[in-house]
Amino acid sequence: MHQPTRGRTRSRKPRNDHTNARARAVRASGSIICAGLLLVACATSGSSAPATFPHTPAPASAVEMSKSTFVTRASALCTANSDQLGDAAHKAFGNQRPTTQTWRPFMLDVALPIVETRLRGLDALPAPADDRAKLSAITHAGRAAITAAKHSPQLLTPASRAPFDHYDQLVAAFGIPACSVGG
Repeated sequence: MHQPTRGRTRSRKPRNDHTNARARAVRASGSIICAGLLLVACATSGSSAPATFPHTPAPASAVEMSKSTFVTRASALCTANSDQLGDAAHKAFGNQRPTTQTWRPFMLDVALPIVETRLRGLDALPAPADDRAKLSAITHAGRAAITAAKHSPQLLTPASRAPFDHYDQLVAAFGIPACSVGG
């Protein structure tokens, strides 16, 4: 069967129902895989859409990596996430210094969801067995800071690292200063 297409002819074979069903199944499988990759990529690609699934740490049975590999991957994840934060801040404030009145809504509505994505990304990395407790303390401190910020937005000022001080100290001590939020 030949159908003209913009001055050209193209041969098309009719597909049977089995071929169509198989093609749909392959596309659906690809969509599911892409959705899973998108959730992981949100933490690393600079996507502004935060994932909305609950906190789910990587299972202990996950293939673990060495501390140096973990630090390298966590640093890459956090650098991409920090770039996302920087892009969002530049979009919101341009080259102007934010005021407390503009900073708080930005932090609550834009920055904290991006930081939550960072924490989910850290949880998703297979942690070295000897460092699981330290990494759990890091993500716990990050989530506690987010909760404190949401409950007490007056803590959020452009000149302060609060409430992320403890979290920032923990990531620096672990060797992933790229994951700090306050600077």
